[in-house]
Amino acid sequence: MSVKREDLTPEWVAAAVRRIRKDGFFEPLGDGERAASLARILAGVSPGEDAWMFGYGSLMWNPMVHFGEQRPGLLHGYNRKYCFWVRSGRASPELPSLGLGLDRGGSCRGMVFRIPAQEVPHEFELLWRREMISGVYLPRWVTVHTPRGRVRAVTFVVDRGHKRYVRRVSPEKAARHIARAEGPRGSAREYLRNTVARLSEMGFSDRNLSRLHELVLLEGRD
Repeated sequence: MSVKREDLTPEWVAAAVRRIRKDGFFEPLGDGERAASLARILAGVSPGEDAWMFGYGSLMWNPMVHFGEQRPGLLHGYNRKYCFWVRSGRASPELPSLGLGLDRGGSCRGMVFRIPAQEVPHEFELLWRREMISGVYLPRWVTVHTPRGRVRAVTFVVDRGHKRYVRRVSPEKAARHIARAEGPRGSAREYLRNTVARLSEMGFSDRNLSRLHELVLLEGRD
């Protein structure tokens, strides 16, 4: 099942950290590191100013945050890519999968969400509990082009220096892992299917993602 807003409590984060440490594959971010990361991003928001968030994966179809407006957007300089290993969430140590991130180069279509000024601190804190447990992402301010002009938005870029990062995985290998992986938050194939479907609803397509979904279907598990 997808993560829900009410799930994102400090206790939920602590339990996720314990699972990661028990697995032993990598060391998650500590509370202080996560708080410092959030503070650096919030320092870029002026008092009384709304803030935008750019979603390119599950944040498109399960944004979870309270927002006042959403728009399709195009981000240059990064591409959507399965580029890091996952052993929790929608996978397990026994059945690992790959996670979706933004990697350098190309462009990416997604959705931007405007968070009202008075809700920015709280909504961003929830967002950090969701996205910034493992440390595989680097939050960044980026410029996103929308039908109503450019907006400055926060998004999550993969950390190429993280232990989980993988530069290149063949589509066939990625499909085998995605087709089989499941965890407490559902299956990896469901995540991929939802992302492809949401892009289609928005009138977009991602050739690499669609091809990967076709390969997962050929595995006979979707």
